[in-house]
Amino acid sequence: MDSASNVSGAQTGALDPINEMFWSWTQGYIMIKAEGNSPQSASGSFAYHLGGFTGNVNTVSTRTIDFAEPVTVSSEITPTVVLLANPARLFHTYGSVANGATIHMPMESAAQMAEDFNSWVRFGRIE
Repeated sequence: MDSASNVSGAQTGALDPINEMFWSWTQGYIMIKAEGNSPQSASGSFAYHLGGFTGNVNTVSTRTIDFAEPVTVSSEITPTVVLLANPARLFHTYGSVANGATIHMPMESAAQMAEDFNSWVRFGRIE
């Protein structure tokens, strides 16, 4: 999502706040959300809501992905590009949920987790 859309308030469709990816307190979107249970967490659960697009602690990551083959898009052909992601990469630098089970705002650990996650996203296939 571009920065202009991010600060344009709540939107519709996939970006509707009902999908719980919108921070109403800062009028912006969560870029990566991971929640679950872990015995390594003191509370038994974890919640990482990674977002923010300004300053030194942002989750913005620009990547170029080689599709390995030409992609044709026209009124008759609408390909779907499948990207692969590895959720375990969230913890590459951060370590375990024992290091902190909650992130709900832009901060250094959120930026690092987002970078670790985004650095592994790979091209899967074109359907």
